Amino acid sequence: MKATNKQIQSIHAALHRKGLLRHKAEMVSGFTAGRTTHSSEMTVQEAAALLADINEYTTQQDDRQRMLRYIIAMAHEMGWITQVSAVEHDGKIIQKNDYSRLHSWVLKYGNAKKGMNQYNHQELVKLVAAFKNMHREWLNKPR
Repeated sequence: MKATNKQIQSIHAALHRKGLLRHKAEMVSGFTAGRTTHSSEMTVQEAAALLADINEYTTQQDDRQRMLRYIIAMAHEMGWITQVSAVEHDGKIIQKNDYSRLHSWVLKYGNAKKGMNQYNHQELVKLVAAFKNMHREWLNKPR
């Protein structure tokens, strides 16, 4: 049985909302075992599976971004992220954030010993917990 119009509309809306619309043909092909690249030719089951996958993937990406922002907010509160001046290629001077202290801590003490942007979802959960513990110690230190 062909996918319903509602399923097709939902697929297009979800892909558009998450900025994945340009990958629609590849994703449809993957879920139909190469049978088609058109969502209108998918079965109800294939469309449901694709929608579930889009929602799961984007939820994990959203969670991942939320965890990264949480770590950055704690580091910012601790004064680890500072403003530095930089000169662009056109000679214009701009202000940029310097994350070097945060990145150094993640490389040295992070559970995966790699750059923060390379952490997968499961590793990032552990990194947040570790950074939160360190942040809590910082908050309890007398100043």
